[in-house]
Amino acid sequence: MKTLTTLTALVLASPLVALSQTTVFSDDFSSGSTLNSGSPAAPTANSTAYEMMSSKSWTPSPSIATGDMKVGIASTSSGSVEAQALFTTSPVTLGTVGDIIYLVMTFKDTSGLLTANGALGFGLYNSGQVAPFAGGLNGTANTGTTTAATGGAKNWVGYVGQVGYTNGATGTGSRIMTRPTQAAANNVVQDTVTSGSGSSSYAGSANVGVSTLAGSLALTTNNFYTEMLAISLTAANTLSITNFLYSGTDTNGTLLSQFGGNATGATYLTNSFDSLAFGYRSTGAGSANTFDVSAINVFDNIQGVPEPGTLALLGGGAATVGLLWRRRQTRG
Repeated sequence: MKTLTTLTALVLASPLVALSQTTVFSDDFSSGSTLNSGSPAAPTANSTAYEMMSSKSWTPSPSIATGDMKVGIASTSSGSVEAQALFTTSPVTLGTVGDIIYLVMTFKDTSGLLTANGALGFGLYNSGQVAPFAGGLNGTANTGTTTAATGGAKNWVGYVGQVGYTNGATGTGSRIMTRPTQAAANNVVQDTVTSGSGSSSYAGSANVGVSTLAGSLALTTNNFYTEMLAISLTAANTLSITNFLYSGTDTNGTLLSQFGGNATGATYLTNSFDSLAFGYRSTGAGSANTFDVSAINVFDNIQGVPEPGTLALLGGGAATVGLLWRRRQTRG
């Protein structure tokens, strides 16, 4: 199942523990994070201001509480919803070969995610310290409205791990995509994680790598999953980007999907990251599309990375990895 990317080779060859690991951001929504604030606060190490964007009205109403951020839209054959946030006031720059940043997120497929055609997206970006659009966009993150044609995430640049119901390079397949700056004069410029829709997906994405697996990746309603997007500087102006999806609340679970590729030349957009986003685009009507996020973590400055499946040896997934790695760093 291994994708033959530079990052995968680096992962397999690296030591289990690296001395320079740090936790940049660790949020279980118990330390003051907000959702759709009209006056968003700057991020801290354990909290931030999340703003939601949807091309159609969100359902149920978004909410945030300890251990649970709820994101969703009603059943639709073409619609998307996402959450965006800054995760630091000090952008993480991958300046030395071997430096890496990765996003780890645990969520529950509450209803409809990858139980029919659609795609989950998870991204890391350089926002230039521009926060997402204050107050969010309920049903207006599309080409039909112009209230958010400037500011917010319009000029965010970065990379997206798109986990599709159908593996491969077309439609809403599994792939690594670029997210360049946007030029349209409508609200679609606020989208950061979707592809394939002329009315709600951001423009100009390029595939950095696609899944080599055939067939469908169907998730199970009410089950938990752990996502990891890893970006490593592997040479001058070259990033290796790999996406992993596990069943369960940590990396002890089955590795369901792994794919990646290298960003260089025209696809090398940035080596500095300060913001994140995640969301879902439905392309097959069925049940409503809802997920509940338990925890979000960002780690950085790792000179060599443990194989994701062996992170459990350090204590497991998104809820515990950060604590254990902080302890290791403190011990020297």
